[in-house]
Amino acid sequence: MSGEIAFLSERDGNCEIYVIDLTDNSQKKLTNNSAYDGEPDWSPDGRWIAFDTNRDGNYEIYIMDFDGGGVLNLTQSPQREREPDWSPDGSMIAYEAGDSQETLEIYIMDADGANRRRLTNNPFPDRAPAWSPDGRRIAFMSKREGRWQIYVLDLESGTTSQITNHPDDCRFPTWSPDGRYIAFNTLTDEPGDNVGQIWVVDADGTNPRMLTRLDRDGRNGRPAWSPEGTKIVFNSNRDGDYEIYIMDMDGANPQRLTYSARDDYQPDWSE
Repeated sequence: MSGEIAFLSERDGNCEIYVIDLTDNSQKKLTNNSAYDGEPDWSPDGRWIAFDTNRDGNYEIYIMDFDGGGVLNLTQSPQREREPDWSPDGSMIAYEAGDSQETLEIYIMDADGANRRRLTNNPFPDRAPAWSPDGRRIAFMSKREGRWQIYVLDLESGTTSQITNHPDDCRFPTWSPDGRYIAFNTLTDEPGDNVGQIWVVDADGTNPRMLTRLDRDGRNGRPAWSPEGTKIVFNSNRDGDYEIYIMDMDGANPQRLTYSARDDYQPDWSE
């Protein structure tokens, strides 16, 4: 395997961003402050990592160099801004923003923080945008039908299509590099039942299939595709605390990557 995986870790007692080099499994800490740093997202060229942090008091979207330098606050707003996702050409960043958890909507902005535009506007929260590889659509999770489900917004027409209709919450969509599939995780959070699974669905919402298997009291979540689209990285607490795992795109051959005394999660894969 090759490439690098950025992820959040609590191994030093605080939420910081780390990177694994898959050629030798070496790990490097990129951020180091007393605030929360999380939700890392690689730019398409691998030069930058967007992330969210509350180091200035409220959650904002920042970027930094691939080695942790050149940190820059892009949003500088009183709103809560989180979950950045680069456009395929690297010119824009999508993210969620709102005054509270219940008023979140999907926004986009230029990669330097200019020209902020709101894309969704409804009474229920919209979260976790994910740009399609062709740059024409954005997948996101929304609670507009009572539970979190996956939707896709067509940027040209402005129309929104519901992709999942699952009895459990469907969260954190991510497109395959060829645009044919969307991976996401479900979450059952009923009394006595706390299970999260990784699923893949065709981009039009057909042919859903579950890739992971945990019977009870375990969560698989936050899937992200490898650059060539043959593997999926995700976090799981199947062995106790949250660690980073990879598997084939059909769910076969799961492999654990991190062995930390504290949680590692929110992975994102770069070439």
